[in-house]
Amino acid sequence: MDSSISELYQEKIQRFNTAFKRETPDRVPIMFMSEMWPVHHCGLSPKEVLKKPILFYKAFERTFSKIYLDGLYGLGNLWIEPVFEALQNSGTYKSMKKR
Repeated sequence: MDSSISELYQEKIQRFNTAFKRETPDRVPIMFMSEMWPVHHCGLSPKEVLKKPILFYKAFERTFSKIYLDGLYGLGNLWIEPVFEALQNSGTYKSMKKR
């Protein structure tokens, strides 16, 4: 990892750790708590990012190159078609192909 990126990462981790210990950080850490908002912000639909996962990542890059964050909280639910297929289209994980 590039040393400047590593330093920035450590700075952000320290900011959160300080706040979690109820101490005063250098500034209030900002964390985003939604995985799909960048998709909607960029004018994409869940179906589009499901079919082309690269669009999901590009939406994040585009959104967060404009909005400063110290962290991102998500559930890890990256809606990708092979995941749905592996789950054999069961329960709420129904394939978009059938819609």
